[in-house]
Amino acid sequence: MMARRNWIYALIGALVLALSLLPVPAGLQGRSICTFRNLFDLPCPGCGVTRSLRATAHGDLTSAFNLNPFGPLFFGAAVLLLLSPLWQRLHPDWDLKLISSRWTRVGAVALLISMLLYGLLRILHIAGQDG
Repeated sequence: MMARRNWIYALIGALVLALSLLPVPAGLQGRSICTFRNLFDLPCPGCGVTRSLRATAHGDLTSAFNLNPFGPLFFGAAVLLLLSPLWQRLHPDWDLKLISSRWTRVGAVALLISMLLYGLLRILHIAGQDG
């Protein structure tokens, strides 16, 4: 069961990495798929993550961080997910230990707060430019 779970993690990581390498469909170029941006004409905390993942996959880290600094972090997480079956061989039950760790919860909350603050600062920056 645990080995199967790691292959699922690897599949998710491979899917994210593969999609980040694909070209943008012609119909989506220049268009936003973000509901928040489309409704309010303001970026959400996750706006730019997809393009940032693509830039990271193509080795353009400057653009990746400019688009959304969380993109390279998520790209790294996808690589780790892809490698999870190998890690499982070295460290059985690593995923259960990670999930049950207090530091995982602290890290998840810190990531969420960081993304929300980043989104808020971006909105304030845009609002300051309009005024």
